[in-house]
Amino acid sequence: MHFFMPIDYRFIIVTLCFMGFDIVTGIIKAASIHDIQSEKLRLGLWHELGFICAMFGAYLVEYTLTITNAATIGIEPKIPLMEAVCGYIIFTEIVSILENIIVISPELKDKLKFLFGVPTDKQ
Repeated sequence: MHFFMPIDYRFIIVTLCFMGFDIVTGIIKAASIHDIQSEKLRLGLWHELGFICAMFGAYLVEYTLTITNAATIGIEPKIPLMEAVCGYIIFTEIVSILENIIVISPELKDKLKFLFGVPTDKQ
């Protein structure tokens, strides 16, 4: 008997990499504007810990659905909840990373807007 369901750890690893990269770019941003504050760093780490808890919670829900035979009550036992949570986290981390990069290198602002299709200022 398996105690844990098989999951694709690539989602978790990629998500954790984006979270780490966000922390690194945040520290670089704070250093570049001479505004390193331990309180902001601590809040950021709590924020990241919340994301990790959400990932673990999604895994537990998926696991519970598989062991309780949820299909008998009409719930698909393999809802890609973990993948959805990781996707949301990755998206929010990308936005945060881009915001940090724009502060670190303001000359990239217009290039990143063009690259991601963000409309420029209205005339």
